[in-house]
Amino acid sequence: MASLSFLTERLKSIFRKYQRLPLRQRIIWLAVAVLVPMASSLYCLGASAFLLRNHLLKAKVTLIPAPSPTPILPISITLTPTATSSPLPSPTATSPPAPTLQPTPTQKPLPTSASRKPTVTATHAPSPTLITTRTPNLIPTPRPAPSVHIGDLDGQSVKLQRGYWKAVVTITIHDGTHAALSGVTVFGTFHQNGTSVGPFSCRTDAGGTCSVDSGQLLAKQGKTTFTVTDVSTPLGYDPTANHDPDGDSDGTSTTISK
Repeated sequence: MASLSFLTERLKSIFRKYQRLPLRQRIIWLAVAVLVPMASSLYCLGASAFLLRNHLLKAKVTLIPAPSPTPILPISITLTPTATSSPLPSPTATSPPAPTLQPTPTQKPLPTSASRKPTVTATHAPSPTLITTRTPNLIPTPRPAPSVHIGDLDGQSVKLQRGYWKAVVTITIHDGTHAALSGVTVFGTFHQNGTSVGPFSCRTDAGGTCSVDSGQLLAKQGKTTFTVTDVSTPLGYDPTANHDPDGDSDGTSTTISK
């Protein structure tokens, strides 16, 4: 108890002296009081690690090999039969066997020519003869490319008021088989005394026909000529196939009189 009181008084005295020191000396004193124990601890740890490392390097590890297994040899067991004595049979009187009569061998008759087997003679079959026939090369007949053309041009005149008239042309479109074709757009131009009127266009109906109207023309110029300039279709237009069953045109142009 006395030692505890002494220690307490001693600490109080040191603290009072610490409080009377200037601020700079307090900082230095506090740094020394903290860093010295820390340095001592670090030194002890480093020394311990160094000693442990040297101890591990000097330690020798001896590996003791495991003993190899002893092979087990197969054991063969030989059983030897034990001879046992058996009583000898008592002799019995037997009568001699009666003589056996052997049959007299008979000679087999020799085979005659009728009973002999026929001789088989191998004959070679003739080799088959290969007959090569050539199949003629069939050249397919090229189909004509699908296209459309003018199948008919029919023109007529319509009288208008005094001094004027107009021309109406009906156009028929055929496919490659001369069947009427719908949905085709036809383009053409009217010509009158060197003057062109147009262009005009029409689209064929379900019957393959459509009509173009020239509009008002002068009566003193008594005729006009309509010429097909183009046909719009995905199948393609072949103007060389144009025709007119009536014979009043060549299938490409027709002339209409007043």
